[in-house]
Amino acid sequence: MRLIVREILDYPRAATAHYASAWRRFVTDPIDTAMLGPIRAILGTLCLWSWVNMGLDLQAWLGPEGWLPLDQAIALRRSNLAWSWSLWDYVPQAAVLPVYLLGLAIITLWTLGGWCRLTGPLVWVLIHSTVRRLPVMLFGFDAVMGTFVLYLAITGTGGESLSIDRLLAGRKGTEPSPTAPLRGTVALRLLQLQMCLIYGAAGLSKLLGEPWWTGSAAYFLVANTEFRGVSILESLGESHMLTALSTFFPLWTEILYPVAIWPKLLRPLVLILTIAMHLAIATTLGLWEFSLAMIAANLAFVDGAWIRRILKGEDTYSG
Repeated sequence: MRLIVREILDYPRAATAHYASAWRRFVTDPIDTAMLGPIRAILGTLCLWSWVNMGLDLQAWLGPEGWLPLDQAIALRRSNLAWSWSLWDYVPQAAVLPVYLLGLAIITLWTLGGWCRLTGPLVWVLIHSTVRRLPVMLFGFDAVMGTFVLYLAITGTGGESLSIDRLLAGRKGTEPSPTAPLRGTVALRLLQLQMCLIYGAAGLSKLLGEPWWTGSAAYFLVANTEFRGVSILESLGESHMLTALSTFFPLWTEILYPVAIWPKLLRPLVLILTIAMHLAIATTLGLWEFSLAMIAANLAFVDGAWIRRILKGEDTYSG
């Protein structure tokens, strides 16, 4: 009897030690980080696209007579977050164009994988500052981009492959930093956990809406005039089966993602379904930038050894 009581009392300590050890291994055990290169390249290209689009009408965005003058932007922001900040708060109007062009150069350099430990944090500052300066342009794309770039910035990663950093290191014969494997692992784990959080929250929150239970939500989404892509409204209106499939496919993909993505046997299937979902969203709702950003972050679950074999021209199916 005494032994049973001892085992019961000892269980919380043993369970805590077991899960703490498992979590420590999950975060710190090195994994192949080659996929951080493609992730950075795609995110950087999207940042560049957004930055160039803003520059096409810079005065409307950041000018004194623009859609949201600086003093109003600061007042609006601080009414919600008193401690919030933006680099643009301290840029004189005469320096807006030079700072914009400097930002363009920094984002381009990061996209190409140049000096990522420096350019990564600078790119995040530019993204954060611009969203804070222009809350009218804050959508899902800007929110996820700020988060994904932040994880690469704080870990100083992104130059592991397909980068100027990698090219220069190879030419100089420079050894990787002793902390590089840990930083890369942490960056990938942060992205992986973030994706689970995003999809899990998105899927479960949909259950609060009746159309997601009745299978009609897809019709109302496509009918929303705020989003426009290839119209399938007529097709959905004519087929209840297609409408239900278009509703339940993304719903269950998102709900099951946080659990189904971890077993390696299921992972390729989950990634294929998730990428298909985002391509469908991009095509029908026109949300290409958001969808590509989400697809890029999903690459955190792709084995880095696979991309290394691709880059070396090796047979990816060889044993």
